[in-house]
Amino acid sequence: MAISLDTDPSLASHAVWALANLAMLDSALKPFMFEAGLPERIAQLVVAGGSAQCVKNHAWALCCLTEGDPAPPMQTATTVGPVVIGVAAQYAENMSTVPVDVMADLLYTIGALLDVDQRLVAHVIDSGVVTTLYHDAEVPAQLHTPLFRLTGTLCALGMQCDVDRLLDEGLVPQMERVAADGDAQALTELYWTVSNIAAGSAEHVEAILDSALIQLMLDGMCTRSSTVQYEICYSIMNLVTNAAAQTHHVLPLVTGGVLPALARVIDTNSAGYRVQFVCLQAVQAILRHGPPTGAWGELGRAGGLVDVLTRLTYSDNAKLFELSLQILDDEYSDDE
Repeated sequence: MAISLDTDPSLASHAVWALANLAMLDSALKPFMFEAGLPERIAQLVVAGGSAQCVKNHAWALCCLTEGDPAPPMQTATTVGPVVIGVAAQYAENMSTVPVDVMADLLYTIGALLDVDQRLVAHVIDSGVVTTLYHDAEVPAQLHTPLFRLTGTLCALGMQCDVDRLLDEGLVPQMERVAADGDAQALTELYWTVSNIAAGSAEHVEAILDSALIQLMLDGMCTRSSTVQYEICYSIMNLVTNAAAQTHHVLPLVTGGVLPALARVIDTNSAGYRVQFVCLQAVQAILRHGPPTGAWGELGRAGGLVDVLTRLTYSDNAKLFELSLQILDDEYSDDE
């Protein structure tokens, strides 16, 4: 593993590529590579640049080594993180000259290193690597998935002030653009990001509720893949179960048709247990926010919610059975 900047660039690139392939074939080799300082040496090669193929090989290799198990040690994340963040920030300023797959690999690498060293959160935000991309209305589709995976990680690991900065720098408008026509992978990461924001402060809840994302979520709940459905429904659940959420926060969801939409998702044959259970949790929280008149419950009834809940009382799944029965007892106890 004696790879240095003095090695012939093409030879070093091929060596890095070969070692990364070995790590992919047998992850048990990764600790030896970490101990030998391979990620640090590859990070130096990334900074040094070189031919387009060399840069691609180095970025891909670094991504292979840092993602998945076993994770790199703290020392590796602390050393490599700032280097990769700095390079990615420079690339974000000149995306027209950077191969998209290189940038994608660097974003994935940063996210993996954040999982190891959460102190890098502020460094990522300060660098402008993600916020620069938020302001770019023409971000290549290939970057949507890694961008929102990294953003979701920042929102999950960062403090409230960190999420505030991301929102102030244009995160929501970029999410709105991608949510309108993104592919399943990008939407899964995007709505995971939304769910992390929704678990934050009242201001974070309002940032989502005041955006076009709400209607996009309601429109996509019944038409997207089960993976995207799960993240959408989890986002809604976080919005309505957040301790900071008040009735006036939940009302736009109700008037927008969230209860009938949740009922349809629950009743969809392709919806798995995970999706159905999260939907039930969201339904329960929404109805608990409702006025004493029971008007929200009636909206749910008109949307087929009671019929769906009744069918679930015959479910073989104990959790679905218990929660659906509880909602019926709490909200529709007057029904025969």
